[in-house]
Amino acid sequence: TVSQKEAWMIRIRSLRRKLREFKANRIITESNYSKVYRIAGSGRFTSIADMERFLKAHDMWRKR
Repeated sequence: TVSQKEAWMIRIRSLRRKLREFKANRIITESNYSKVYRIAGSGRFTSIADMERFLKAHDMWRKR
């Protein structure tokens, strides 16, 4: 079994990995990256899909 802390660590690492990927591929701006990075650290997002929904709902998702 995984402790609550370990579950949080697994989740936050995957969210931050995805955020770095978005920044590298210029899907989000540097300023939005730092904002969302802090929001992710607070435990606001339950999954990567949840974070993507947040980005799109708040017009942070850059259109191609």
